[in-house]
Amino acid sequence: MNSEVIIAVTVVSVLVMMVTAILWLHRRFPGSFGIVFAGGLGYFFSQVLFQLPLLGMSELSVNDHTAMTVFVGAFSALAASAARYLIVRWTLSDRLSWSGAFSAGTGHAFCEILFQFVLFYMIQLMILQVGDETGALVTEVFFHRSLAVMFIDLAAQISAVCFHVALYLIIVNGFAKQQPTKHLVITIALQLLYTFIRYHFYAANQDLWMYAAAMILIAILACIYILQRYHAMAENHQIELGKNEGEKALEEGY
Repeated sequence: MNSEVIIAVTVVSVLVMMVTAILWLHRRFPGSFGIVFAGGLGYFFSQVLFQLPLLGMSELSVNDHTAMTVFVGAFSALAASAARYLIVRWTLSDRLSWSGAFSAGTGHAFCEILFQFVLFYMIQLMILQVGDETGALVTEVFFHRSLAVMFIDLAAQISAVCFHVALYLIIVNGFAKQQPTKHLVITIALQLLYTFIRYHFYAANQDLWMYAAAMILIAILACIYILQRYHAMAENHQIELGKNEGEKALEEGY
């Protein structure tokens, strides 16, 4: 099986799994679809519209890779954490729940996967199909990645799902404890560290297996926190989304 077929099968499989997960969430937690969509918009506006152009400009203007990594990481942490805070405040403040945080984090992560994995490899696949010297040159310059690296990419994106869900749970926990600012600062710090690790090990062409190990460790720690919050919130009956004030008013005929 050649690399083009493997890439195509992997991309299609990822898309199918994403759609399946969203449908399962909507069935398991009615009302979660809109929150998944809101989480995706949070990623799109905070990262795609602002971070990617900034990353391109910083690569052209900053020669020191470490300085660029810190700069991009700080901007990413501030923008992404602000998006999480606003989404929880606007959509979940009156129904703080584990499922709401899980849905928003899933939407954020799936949008990231869509842009950083699926779209990237779809473009690579189209260039490979050109089959001429230009296509080969472009692939060599911009997409010089082995299949092993592609699967490390995929593992990193799966890790990102756990990480983003955990950060949304931290924000929700902050609102529940009436300490949103404190927990916002925590998410900014964690996002900064996460972004630094990704850019330092990956963009700097460091040891990719160290990068993969770091992503696996992050996923394990995030899953531990997710499960811990599930049990803690289950005791307070905060698992289900429930109905917000507007939905309750409609049911009561107001």
